[in-house]
Amino acid sequence: MRQEHLSPEIIWEAIAAAAADGYDVVGFSGGEPLLYEPLGELLAATRKLGVRFSVTTNGMLLDERRVSWLRDGGNCLVAISLDGQPESHNRMRGSARAFESMQDRLPLLREAGIAFGFIFTLTQFNCNELQWVADFAQAQGAQLLQVHPLEVVGRAEESLGDAAPDDHELAVAFVETTRLQAEAGDGIVIHFDLLDRDFLAEMAFPFKRGDNGGAIL
Repeated sequence: MRQEHLSPEIIWEAIAAAAADGYDVVGFSGGEPLLYEPLGELLAATRKLGVRFSVTTNGMLLDERRVSWLRDGGNCLVAISLDGQPESHNRMRGSARAFESMQDRLPLLREAGIAFGFIFTLTQFNCNELQWVADFAQAQGAQLLQVHPLEVVGRAEESLGDAAPDDHELAVAFVETTRLQAEAGDGIVIHFDLLDRDFLAEMAFPFKRGDNGGAIL
């Protein structure tokens, strides 16, 4: 029988098992995790394990009730999707008010003292917006800007099949990200996801642990 979402019991069992194995960070993403009503209880329970967590969201559903989930959870980073300047963001999100709605809710995070950052999806066509995105992130008080190249999976295969950045665009974005980090100094962390999951899967190799704890190839 197909289910629209996992039960909180199954999710909690996975989190508890991972924590028992030594994992200390949990990421909640989606879809849109703020639509998941048991999220607040899961975050509170995760905090009791001493585990840090991140919640990746489009930011449009942030309100006082949901912000209380994040604030009460503690040890939390909220990662907000940002697809460029307002026009680009709205076009990618398929909504004329997506950017405005997200921006209007950022004060709730700042007032609650919740750490947040932005995830910028790099495409073949928006590297020139990186400067604007970095300026916006700093002006909003973000602690992190993560530049993540578009991965053409799921719905993106139909609507964004030609938008994945090629090697040249990735190289330009990497240089630009390095420049922006130098310009920002300690004001914000700007992180570039250089290796995608396909590359890591292709380059996977067996290793064994050396006597000094290092890996022997």
